[in-house]
Amino acid sequence: MIIVRNTFRLKFGKAREAVAILKEGMAIQKRAGVDVPQRLLTDLTGTFYTIVSELTLPNLAALEATMPRIMGNDSGLRFSGRLRRRCRYPLPRGAPMVSSGARAYNPAIPSRRQVKEEAMQDRRDFLKHVAGATAAAFFGGRGLVNAGFPSAQSGAAAPRRREVFVGGRRVRTVDVHAHCVIPEVLEVVRGSKMAPVVEALLASKPQVLGPERLRSMNEQGVDVEALSVNAIWYAADRAMARDIVSVQNEKLAAWCAAHPDRFVGLASVALQHPDLAADQLDAAVRKLGLRGVAIGGSVEGEELSSRRFDPFWAKVEELGILVFMHPQPAPGTTLNARLQGKGVLANTVGNPLETTVFLSHLIFEGTLDRFPGLKICGAHGGGYLASYSGRSDALCGRSTGEDCRNLKKRPSEYFKK
Repeated sequence: MIIVRNTFRLKFGKAREAVAILKEGMAIQKRAGVDVPQRLLTDLTGTFYTIVSELTLPNLAALEATMPRIMGNDSGLRFSGRLRRRCRYPLPRGAPMVSSGARAYNPAIPSRRQVKEEAMQDRRDFLKHVAGATAAAFFGGRGLVNAGFPSAQSGAAAPRRREVFVGGRRVRTVDVHAHCVIPEVLEVVRGSKMAPVVEALLASKPQVLGPERLRSMNEQGVDVEALSVNAIWYAADRAMARDIVSVQNEKLAAWCAAHPDRFVGLASVALQHPDLAADQLDAAVRKLGLRGVAIGGSVEGEELSSRRFDPFWAKVEELGILVFMHPQPAPGTTLNARLQGKGVLANTVGNPLETTVFLSHLIFEGTLDRFPGLKICGAHGGGYLASYSGRSDALCGRSTGEDCRNLKKRPSEYFKK
């Protein structure tokens, strides 16, 4: 089908003139052997984009060539690039326009249902890319979210980086949920219960930092990864916990410094020793240049809303950094007998549940009131709490509302700034 975009720029008062233009255009098209559907004459006041998906490039080119005669414009007329890009289904050479009752259509053009399904997929892709792009907000300042930070690859031979566009504009995508493993830690934990876990992680190639990591990022269209190590040391004594964290933070900082345009690091801390964790975090940020901290949702069954962890939260607020919380094995959530069986429910259900419990405790136990400057990113979409925060609000209106009496705002309002 063909349509003249310029026609829709005419005032409704010039509808007769527009119809005359279309009639003459159709007559020329028919003399050229192209069957043009008559229903276009009744669609002049309809929406342009309802019809535009059925345009074909050959028809558009033919009409463009005839328009100077129709419009009396010797300088010629050219359709916009936007209109051309909408012509996504070019008519194959020699393919006829098939008549179906009062409607003519091109069999090479998908149905409206197919077009709608494709549009839905486009929207899913859009939301996926927006989620990655907006993650950059967690790392404000220091150049990461500036359009001018370097985009060249750093050292590794990797394929051309896939670029992500939203609304026609190139956006930078940041993956804040990017696990990694530090090989040098294996020597620190050798002989302990943690050694088999580190060995298994090292065998998982995607978590190893190297050329393959950059290649995978390029293929996926990830510009920057915020690297973090899942905590397996919360049961370690103070000396071993200090050594593990020291090696991890130093090696992670060195990797990020060697690839400043592709990686930032989130520090590890020994949360089971809150005073040590505060010191480790201070050194990681001020001396090593790490950009945030990664923690679990609890420490050996103890909730992080306990006052015992206030020194850690105070240091986080002082530094103004992001906290990325990722679930670890925890009783009642990920370690739950009911989550056994098929479906890996300890992960698919238990992980978001752990995040939900973690955030809920910070709200109802007053941690977020004591430290209002905290910036927390809960993995897996913030668990279920983001979708059910209204249920937490409803609790405050039941009976005496005792659990909410000392809160400075409603539970759902802690998600707002």
